[in-house]
Amino acid sequence: MRSLRFLNPWWDEEEWWRKDRQLRMWLEGSYRWIPTWIREIPLEPFSLTFVTGPRQVGKTTGLKLLIKEAIDRGWDPVQITYVNVEIFPSLEHFGGFLLDFLEERRASTRILILDEVTSLPGWWKPLKSAIDSDLTRKVVIIATGSSSLRLRRDTDVFPGRRGRGINVEVLPLSYPEVKRVRGADCEWFLEYGGYPRAVKEDFSVYGDLIEGIKREVALAKRDPSLALEILEVLVEKAPSPVSYNTVAKEVDTSHSVVREYVHMLQELYIVRIVPPVGRHHRRKMKKIILRDPGMANLLGDPPLSVRLEWVVQEHVARRYGEVYYYRRNGEVNVVAGGKGWEVGLRKRGKDVINMGNCASFLEEILPPQVEVAEKF
Repeated sequence: MRSLRFLNPWWDEEEWWRKDRQLRMWLEGSYRWIPTWIREIPLEPFSLTFVTGPRQVGKTTGLKLLIKEAIDRGWDPVQITYVNVEIFPSLEHFGGFLLDFLEERRASTRILILDEVTSLPGWWKPLKSAIDSDLTRKVVIIATGSSSLRLRRDTDVFPGRRGRGINVEVLPLSYPEVKRVRGADCEWFLEYGGYPRAVKEDFSVYGDLIEGIKREVALAKRDPSLALEILEVLVEKAPSPVSYNTVAKEVDTSHSVVREYVHMLQELYIVRIVPPVGRHHRRKMKKIILRDPGMANLLGDPPLSVRLEWVVQEHVARRYGEVYYYRRNGEVNVVAGGKGWEVGLRKRGKDVINMGNCASFLEEILPPQVEVAEKF
């Protein structure tokens, strides 16, 4: 494909990064950082690594930084191929490219990056066939996707076919990372969130995210307008626990439809379902939080107290892999890892998170995973 040379400028130019769109934007930004997740990806064949995370979170930029680091460490540039799977009009076109690529370069060790594979239904079929045919023995394959639901479902077909590969999840920057990158305080983070473009003060990212959500929902043959209505209701009802029936009445649909949409939005990394703990917890309503405060502010006008609670819940969930809420008399908003914290703007006391100590709490619970890049 002639477009491959356009997508892989490092094949022909020594200072290719100055013209590459993602790295040019990275270089021109007021704040620059290198995510440490790119160092976790194994570059020894055979490996099949999956990188998941929402759109606009910096996956492609991170991969371009990985390419530059690999070349700096001695990889021959022509051994590294990047392909955005969105360019293929059909599965047949993608399968033909993959077969030709692997057969033509069977004798050499190489890296193949397949960006946004979830944009093409069935993408895994030709890749699985190539692995079973031993065409990938000398290849490092890195595949990314913006829908955790589709990518998780698709990756289930690769048992015993991953080699040294791992799973990497890329999320918007946490508060400690935003503080390290630009010195922002907790109040700034509660207003603008952690998507990389927002951190660089390009707040149009949230409009682009909304458009991305609409495309993903439409791709799933569902109604994008209904998805946005449900999100707006969730912001309006916060921070109270909410039932699917309650939301369904607000948007004039059934509770089963609301449940389906909420789970879809969770798989797109927009919301997180926070279940209750304690006696009779199965009968209690769930809290459904917006995972990034900048996105929440775009969809409604949640009070600062709500955004603080959501940010604490999200950071605790990243730390422990799960998060719950508990209510009895007074409310403990956040439970995880056998611990509980109450969240409130003006509350005081042991295990209480407020505006005065939220920064220190978040920094302690979730150390930053980025390196500030002063030089490139």
